[in-house]
Amino acid sequence: MPSPERPAVVPPGAAPAAGNARPRVLVVDDEAGTRQIMVDMLTHDGGFRVVQARDGLEALARMREAPPDLVLLDVMMPGMDGRDVCRRLRGDPAIAAVPVILHSSADPSEVDWRGCGADAFLQKPFRITQLPAFVRRHLTTRSAADAPRPRPLTDDEIRAIAVAIREGVHQPPSDERRYDVVSAHHELSPEDEARVEAALLALADDTPEGAGRAEPARPRDRTRGRDDPRYDDEQT
Repeated sequence: MPSPERPAVVPPGAAPAAGNARPRVLVVDDEAGTRQIMVDMLTHDGGFRVVQARDGLEALARMREAPPDLVLLDVMMPGMDGRDVCRRLRGDPAIAAVPVILHSSADPSEVDWRGCGADAFLQKPFRITQLPAFVRRHLTTRSAADAPRPRPLTDDEIRAIAVAIREGVHQPPSDERRYDVVSAHHELSPEDEARVEAALLALADDTPEGAGRAEPARPRDRTRGRDDPRYDDEQT
């Protein structure tokens, strides 16, 4: 839990006034003290508009009411943890593109934050005074493209894309086969492209030796004479 810098002044669940152009951040944490400290720092030192949620269900409800510019999402919460919230968010087209920063005291390798579709991970304890700059950096990266950002794909979607690519390489094309793993308008980020390449390599390692390889050409039968009608076929 980050150490307090000043007393909190924003009441839990309070929404900012409409018409304010400042970036809007949703802070989700079941610990009231931690949540208020983060809200206070982002509001007073960062200049953000901040909305709070106490758990995963409340967070999803607030995002659907008014999608924020970024979500700071705790991992370990009762009921629905942050990873489940992130997966549900990515599955909802109305809020799928909202950047998500997961935060937890757990080790990043144990959280698997990329697998649930999060954009970044912030490990507790962290220096609370650096939080506004961390949030601003991710907002700046998003706005620099001047276009809707592609949402990070989940591990299941990455593997499905890799399988579809591999099937397309080893099987003849067919009008009956579809590859609608993700929307045709979804642009993969460089990070997801690298994950797809890694998944393709993993699939190749799992393929039994000899599987998917073309059969060698049969040797020509030299015993057939030139009068044999099959002779001309073998000459082509």
